[in-house]
Amino acid sequence: MSYIKEFIIYILVLAILLRDSFSEWAIWESLPTKPFYIVVIVLLLVLFYPTKKVSLMQNFWMQLRVIVLILAAIVIMPLLGGHSAIGLDVRQPIFFMIIVLSLFQLSMQYKRAKQQVAREKEIEEELKKQHQVK
Repeated sequence: MSYIKEFIIYILVLAILLRDSFSEWAIWESLPTKPFYIVVIVLLLVLFYPTKKVSLMQNFWMQLRVIVLILAAIVIMPLLGGHSAIGLDVRQPIFFMIIVLSLFQLSMQYKRAKQQVAREKEIEEELKKQHQVK
């Protein structure tokens, strides 16, 4: 995924979190709720649609960046005076469950990515050996 697409995804995710935490801002009053969420979801689907195959390691790093951004925003927004309308709060037990599940999922993704890298190296070495024999 290109960095421009990833940056746009960050902006869209932050827009959703900002709308939730700072719903009293005037900008949100000018944007109707349902069309806003429909447009954001459609844009996210379009941006996440894979145009080429991404390696597991690239996918891991992208997931890590997105999860860190979301968790950091959830922690920082209340410090800036925001209040989540849907209950995203670091004091809620569900927040810690999300962190644990995210860490577990990321560790599994990382292990798979490392296995893929090792397999690719093995295949590359086998091909080198075959070319040396010829």
